[in-house]
Amino acid sequence: MDGTVVVHDCGTRRWWRALIARWSYRRPAGVHYVLLDVPVDVALDGQQARNRRVRRRAFGRHLRAWREMVPASGELTDPDLAHATSCLVLDRAAASAIDRITFTA
Repeated sequence: MDGTVVVHDCGTRRWWRALIARWSYRRPAGVHYVLLDVPVDVALDGQQARNRRVRRRAFGRHLRAWREMVPASGELTDPDLAHATSCLVLDRAAASAIDRITFTA
């Protein structure tokens, strides 16, 4: 597959990040992560606004995995992110201000 590939995912599944990492080693552009970090109430409100229902237990697992991946210190130490060409963590205001994302070699 040539060209750009965009994957929209919550990012908290370790096996999925490992699969993306393995796949990206063969890609000249590498992999770029854009992560959205918002308070729990904002995340749940967003799910409801999009008419999605997340079970409490599933959301709890997601939240624990997120906090391991993106600790409160903001320092990304997760080994699955170490292979990334770039990794950007945005809050809701910053994400809302984005009009376009361009990756260049």
